[in-house]
Amino acid sequence: MLKNSLFNFLLSLIFFLLLLNIGLPPACGGENSIIIVPDDVASINSAVAAAPEGGTVMIRRGVYVEEVYVSKPITLLGENGARMLAPIKVLDAQNVTLKGMRIEIIPAGTATGIVLLNASKSLLENLEMIGTGIWIVNSTEVTVRNCTFTENPGPAIQVRGASSNGILIENCLFNRTYTALSVRQGANIIFRFNTVYGESLSIKLFSGCLNTTIYMNNIFKGEAEDNGLNNQWYNEKLKLGNLWGKPNQEGDRNGDGIIDEPKNIGGTAQSVDKYPLAKPFTEYMNNKNQPTDISTAIITVTAVVAVIIFTALYRKRHGRVEQK
Repeated sequence: MLKNSLFNFLLSLIFFLLLLNIGLPPACGGENSIIIVPDDVASINSAVAAAPEGGTVMIRRGVYVEEVYVSKPITLLGENGARMLAPIKVLDAQNVTLKGMRIEIIPAGTATGIVLLNASKSLLENLEMIGTGIWIVNSTEVTVRNCTFTENPGPAIQVRGASSNGILIENCLFNRTYTALSVRQGANIIFRFNTVYGESLSIKLFSGCLNTTIYMNNIFKGEAEDNGLNNQWYNEKLKLGNLWGKPNQEGDRNGDGIIDEPKNIGGTAQSVDKYPLAKPFTEYMNNKNQPTDISTAIITVTAVVAVIIFTALYRKRHGRVEQK
């Protein structure tokens, strides 16, 4: 009986941990939820029109010149960096994912490669932006992750609209762009784990930018400007800011990894990076201040609790057997 109870307990624990680790599978968008371009239909817009809500349009590797419009919750997935030579516009839609595409505008700066307008809960991931950038307008809960921006004469990411809120930009590379991030209007924006080689301004926050947090970035070139309200250029909990220019061990006389003198940010807000980094931000990812992935933490805690409970039950049961 003890063996059966133990087996059932361990089986339930393993199943629970797997759910935490991989998550529940996404809801299916219909019987034909994946439409492939050009295998199933010739154009991307035709595939978008035919795709059910929650479905996926897979774009085969190749060159595409049509301007794409998305107005419902779907995923556009590029195969091996499918090359797009015209903008993608997401209008009045939620839960849209754009992933795995190379978006190139020629001549550089003549059009915005991706426009999100009233497009909340969107994910832009693994995109290569060449000669262009992303506009986020009146959209909330938008994530831009693992993207590269190159040779853009304008802002790589521009946030506009008073209702823009809750935007996360992380793990992106900005190379030879006029500005990596420009926020004219928006609130509660997080910019972290990015590398910036700006040609002029690395980051510019206008007066309509509120409660934005910028921390753990490598800002190798280009100054920053903050004209907004209540923006922070560091993470107070972690006590980590940004790397400004090349690594500076000499400026860290006590060896704690933080430059002794705060970094003054340009602009009318008179903001300060209280904890400028002496080394690239990746050097701080494996110490005690490393942000912990919440799913890993939950799994670890659950496993520890399970072991404690099992040990207590086993000892209690074992004690009873010995008494008999």
